[in-house]
Amino acid sequence: MPDWITHILAAWMICTILSFKYKQINPAYTVVCMVGALIPDTFKIVIPLGLMGIKVENLLMPLHLPIGSLITASIFTLFFKDHKKLVLSLLVLGVITHYALDLLLINLNGGMVMLFPFSWNSWTLDVVPNDDWHITILAMGLAVVVYFVSSWFKNRGNNLDKNIQ
Repeated sequence: MPDWITHILAAWMICTILSFKYKQINPAYTVVCMVGALIPDTFKIVIPLGLMGIKVENLLMPLHLPIGSLITASIFTLFFKDHKKLVLSLLVLGVITHYALDLLLINLNGGMVMLFPFSWNSWTLDVVPNDDWHITILAMGLAVVVYFVSSWFKNRGNNLDKNIQ
């Protein structure tokens, strides 16, 4: 099941890989992408609110639609003074990774309405059951591999710089 750990790890892995080519994607901007991967699940705030007797499901449901997530990412971008295009791009990249993982889920309600407000068709790939934790373990394993490979590349680059001097 793509839970928050999986969403965060997927965004981290993509940004780590992209940082090899694009030097402006540093660890701080990687965190921005990781926050973007959680934007669609801000809808889950309805769970504790529902336990307190506050019913806001219909009000917050658009947050878990691509259009609502993109609007939320755009609003988050306004909190940054510099590099707004980069911040928006990384937030949107995080949102895209979230929906890419959620499309893999087997949905009992027919899938996600990805093209709202243009279409009410539901989309799903029906690959992973909601209660399957194997995808989280796979994401953790891949993250460890990406971490060691990126560390190896960074150490190799530092050694090359020392040899040149």
